[in-house]
Amino acid sequence: MRPGRQRILLYLALAAVAAVVLLYPLYLVAGNAYLRHGGLARLLNRRPERLRITWGSAWTVWPGVVHVQGFELRGQSRAVQSWLTVDRGIVDVDLPSLARRELRVGSLVGSGVVFHARRRLDAPPRSVPPRPALAPPIPGLANPPQPPPEALYPARGNRPPWRLVFSGVQLADVREIWIEGRRCPTSPFTMPTCGAPAR
Repeated sequence: MRPGRQRILLYLALAAVAAVVLLYPLYLVAGNAYLRHGGLARLLNRRPERLRITWGSAWTVWPGVVHVQGFELRGQSRAVQSWLTVDRGIVDVDLPSLARRELRVGSLVGSGVVFHARRRLDAPPRSVPPRPALAPPIPGLANPPQPPPEALYPARGNRPPWRLVFSGVQLADVREIWIEGRRCPTSPFTMPTCGAPAR
């Protein structure tokens, strides 16, 4: 290889290293400020009656990897309302997907988990009638919702809604899974213990 080409490659390598060395502290400051001061929360929670994501504290030390405490996700569709809490977790987020209105989580490792889901009482009828007395509570959501989120946020043109995509989920210390009349207060969570209706 010619000396001129070697110098160019050396300069390019040094420039790449310098860019990483300079950009990493910038990412730490900007990324943590974005998490701490509500930038991401405002982006995700524009329609809180439909989807609301909050956390007690969150920080990042590597691009896309977020450590979170006191995570809560509450949402509803035309038929179902759900609520998820995780005491502590580490989330690997695909940052470019946020520009496509997707929260794409490559892996999520969490502990201290509670999940509730219930059918909306104003949902289309089904063969099994709803039993609201056995449905789980969901903080902040009335059942049926008044007004319903689809009335608050009518469809606007071709703009897609936010999508949540989770893969590689590992959960420990699952405290409760409560779906309609099936309540599973167990840790670790095992499906066979969930056969009896909630009381």
